Amino acid sequence: MSLKKFQLTILGLILAISLVQCVKKTPQAGGLVEHQGYAVKFWGYRTSVLVKAGPAEIDAYNSDAGNLIQSGGNVGLKIASGDKFEKVGDRVVYQSELMGKALTISCVMAKYDPGKEQVFVCLLNESIMAFIRYQMKPLGQNSKLTIELEVEETNPLLTEMIEQVKLKETVMKLQDEAIARLQMHFDPSLKREDLQSENLRGEPIEKLYPAHQATIWINAPATKVAEYLASPAFTEMMKQKFNIDFDRAFMDQKPGTYRLSVNFLGTESHPDAFILSYQKEKHIIAYWTAKLNSRIQIYTKPRKGGTEFTLAFMTESPSAVTMELANIVMNNAQIPNIVEAALIEIKTAVEGAV
Repeated sequence: MSLKKFQLTILGLILAISLVQCVKKTPQAGGLVEHQGYAVKFWGYRTSVLVKAGPAEIDAYNSDAGNLIQSGGNVGLKIASGDKFEKVGDRVVYQSELMGKALTISCVMAKYDPGKEQVFVCLLNESIMAFIRYQMKPLGQNSKLTIELEVEETNPLLTEMIEQVKLKETVMKLQDEAIARLQMHFDPSLKREDLQSENLRGEPIEKLYPAHQATIWINAPATKVAEYLASPAFTEMMKQKFNIDFDRAFMDQKPGTYRLSVNFLGTESHPDAFILSYQKEKHIIAYWTAKLNSRIQIYTKPRKGGTEFTLAFMTESPSAVTMELANIVMNNAQIPNIVEAALIEIKTAVEGAV
């Protein structure tokens, strides 16, 4: 084994151990905060096709949110808001109806590397997270296009309505139709029935992402908790005590894109935060792009005359192993301790104001 391969193997082992440690924290007896580590399962499939167009042309095609509508005619997909995906943070909301059930799909462009990669983070009915990843590679005057779809299989906000519709079959059908239409757009000689008769042309994929949640009980109604999170006092507390500047991400109380400022264990970064869903007194769902991308969820629900407050975070496993990433992941093992301290600060502030 070469020295480089040996080093990468060791780094991979460090990374795996560190990711596990990120989601393992045993609560102390009688502690205020309860911790739980778990894995979030995503299912989907990956399709690679040849497109008779250059990467820039495919970029331009994908920037038009209306192209998805045309491919989704069989499920009545229409745009509710937005119309373009031209830059990071652009958001489009689609609406449809399946088996008599309303379906809303909100998508945000989370990454854009022109001519190479586009990543969209989507939320189905304000609850189920999905990723759509486009990767392009020039092949002469053509391009190899790989589309990867991931849909969260389990979610605490999964509603009975979503369980009743054939969600997997529906999103796979949408992707099949979208790919066929894209190919025909650049090559009119292709026929839809020939392309779609191949059915699922890709390969099934399944991914498990490490996650951790911490829960605390607050002796105050959910309205008071929500008011505190939306107040400048909460944003200032997080900035002063935990070196995280959320900008107006919580104060605006609505979906949006924000540039954060974080100083974590001496390392400064400025990740983008996408607030995907903000339902006051119920939940906040956000996606945070950094060296290790993360999903942040906050839930509140009535319990024992007060409010059960839960913060959950999921970390995407890196596609490549480097020493920098290994160090970041090891530092991230401290996150449960920081989350616990932040929850106690929130509890103290809210109860002190009641």
